[in-house]
Amino acid sequence: MPIYAGYLRADEAQPSTTPAVIEKLAANLTALLKEQCPDAKIEIEKGVLKAHFQTMKFTLHQTQMTGEILPQTYETVGPNYGGFQLFVSVEPGTYTGQPVLGQDNPGPYWTTYMNAKVLSGKKSEYLSIYLQFGGRKDNELIDAIKKVVNEADEGK
Repeated sequence: MPIYAGYLRADEAQPSTTPAVIEKLAANLTALLKEQCPDAKIEIEKGVLKAHFQTMKFTLHQTQMTGEILPQTYETVGPNYGGFQLFVSVEPGTYTGQPVLGQDNPGPYWTTYMNAKVLSGKKSEYLSIYLQFGGRKDNELIDAIKKVVNEADEGK
């Protein structure tokens, strides 16, 4: 169930159980956020770990890959200036998307960090990481979230 722009594709099969790496990551992330951001919410839904703090609904214009901004708008939920939202899932195969991974990509309202981490001993699966955060979010917290998520691995 790849994550696209903060949404899960509805046509992808949903796992019947939560992968162990997601369960362990949820525990590690809960410990971090309990200390550094106690009002953050964490949940696992259909095998996808979701965490969020200070999110709100935005109306955005569609943007082409060429950079052209279209008049059509759509609504999406994203972090406000001091918030964040995180989606992590285990995906089959290898990452084949276009975006360069492991870097921050600034947008008009928030920055998006995406990564795909191959799980040790499972070359046929990877961890899909999608983190959005507002411009005034605590950088130490965002770096700590990235560290916990990027170090997640069933073998550890």
